[in-house]
Amino acid sequence: MNSTMTYGLPQEGKTVNANYTATAGTTVAITARAVRVFATTACFIRISTAGTSAVAATDMPMEARSYEVFTLPELGRISAIRETTDGTIYVTPMG
Repeated sequence: MNSTMTYGLPQEGKTVNANYTATAGTTVAITARAVRVFATTACFIRISTAGTSAVAATDMPMEARSYEVFTLPELGRISAIRETTDGTIYVTPMG
């Protein structure tokens, strides 16, 4: 990633979360074009507009206590499912 690339500042007070277990948890629709996603435990995530649930076998893995920044489709939602331990994703709009 280019070190000059930025998605703006976090939007204070706008973080949403979703708890996940062996059943996926999904956020509400997010209006921001970019988000920072933080996972408390190892999980798999999926970004969609329909709120489609994450699937452990096929979706993108995230390490425990890690974060990544993603651009989102309009009214995107993020779904997560655990790898082995229940957890929470925190999604902070950027910009």
